[in-house]
Parts: sequence; C-alpha cells; structure tokens
Amino acid sequence: GHVRKLLCEATKLGLLRQYKQQGDRITCYYTSFEKVFAIAGLEDIGPIAAVCMDDLSELNILATEIEAQNLQSLSLYQRQREEIKAQEAKGKTQNQTQIIRPSDLLHPCEIPARVLAKGDRFLYCESDFAFYGGSQEGISRRRGISVSTVGRHLSNKYRLESAPVRNHRAGMTPIIKKQLAERLPLLKGMPAKLCREDGLFFAHSDWFKPHCNVYSLNHRLIACKRRRAKISGEIDNESLLFDAGSPEFLDNNDCLYVLPSEELKESIDYLLLKNQILKSKSPRA
Repeated sequence: GHVRKLLCEATKLGLLRQYKQQGDRITCYYTSFEKVFAIAGLEDIGPIAAVCMDDLSELNILATEIEAQNLQSLSLYQRQREEIKAQEAKGKTQNQTQIIRPSDLLHPCEIPARVLAKGDRFLYCESDFAFYGGSQEGISRRRGISVSTVGRHLSNKYRLESAPVRNHRAGMTPIIKKQLAERLPLLKGMPAKLCREDGLFFAHSDWFKPHCNVYSLNHRLIACKRRRAKISGEIDNESLLFDAGSPEFLDNNDCLYVLPSEELKESIDYLLLKNQILKSKSPRA
C-alpha cells in the first residue's frame, strides 16, 4: 500500500511515465532527466561522477567528496589559465609549470619545490607558491549543507568512528589531505596579538597564513557536456516554462512544459493582431 502510494505520487509529479505490476514485480518507466531536473526547479547541474553501488550507503559523505574534488579541479584549472596568461603577457612560452598537483603535494616521501616543510596538518609553503583549492565554505554553498557538516564529512576522526546507530560509516577509508599555509616573512617582529586576530599562526620561526585544504580524491568525474548544454538551453528558453501545480500538468504525464495563462493570452493576442495586419495588406480580389 505504501509503495503504491509513492508510485502514484511519483507518476503525478512526472517523475515516472508509468509503472506496471506483474505479481510481485513492479516495472517503473522513468521520465527523462531533463524533466526531473525541471520539476526539481534546479538552475545548475553539479558534478557528476561514476561511483560503485556499494559506496551509496554513505551517499551524503560521497557527495561531499565529489563536490570537494570538483571544486579543487576547477580551482587548479583556473590557476593554470592564470599562469598561461601571465606567461603570454611577458611574451614567453610556457615550458614548465610552477603548479604542483595534489598527487605530488601529498606524496609521503617527497617535498616539492617551494614547500618548506610538511606537518601532520599543514604544508608550509613559500609566498610564491601557486595556491589553489576549494574552501569548505564553497563546498557547503554548492552542497546546500552547513560548513560544520562539510568539515565532519571530510574529517578522518568522524569517518573512522562508526556511528552508534546501525553501525553507519563502518569500514570507510580515511581521506588524505593537507592544509596549505603561506609563509609571510615581512611580518617578522609584528605583535603576536595583531597577527593572531587576522587568523595567522606562528610556526618554524615565521608567521603563516592558512589556505584551503588539498585532497587526494580519485572519483571518476564525468563531464556530460551534451546533457548540460541541453538542459541549459531549456532553462534559458523563456517559452519552456511550466506550472507543476496546474491540473493540466498533473493529468498529462507526457507533457512537461505548459505556457502560463498570461503568456498564452499575450501570444494569442499577438497572433490575432498579426493576422489582421496581414489581411489588411493582402490585395483584394
């Protein structure tokens, strides 16, 4: 009874085209991805990744990981573009990049160039280091969750402690990450109180400014350029509007987009006026 109620509700909303029941088996015919996207009222598609079905048991943490990896990749790409433009402005060809990828930064046995030292939490870097990464505030905005929740999802202490209820998070792998810290040599001799008020911290005989975390995440992100372009085109088209609460939309599952009554009236008036103008200009027999 409850399953049938959910199926009927999904069909009315347009999430399912129809469903058929044969004995104990129910076959669901899903609607298009574009239709579901429009019904949800979303304006942008987030990152898409291919994941293992077994990992869906911790879907919230998995979504945060994918968002963090995507934001880090976008930041890295933007940093590379800035480096290329800077080299072109100087009339030089880029032979070797100064940007260090996360796999090299987080390698346990290597200390890359412009990295002073490695700690348990921080990577202490020179001021000319090419910083990049996605902040937890940016991840929380994209995910629609609080910053503290993002911090828990990306915290090994939280991930490695199984929940007391139903033993959730049991068997989760730890996340490899380090926080970048920028050395500020010009602040030597400054009052410690002023520096700490600005969020700086003292280590290795210098003041450092904390930057974003760098994560070692290897989810297979999928671009889906054609699908994104199709959905963006439908969103930008002003005629592709619908009212999910209208009876026409609920009764007709094959029809997604219904013009609002005001816009429909304006369109009809425009066509009638255009028809009268064409009749007046046409030669009479």
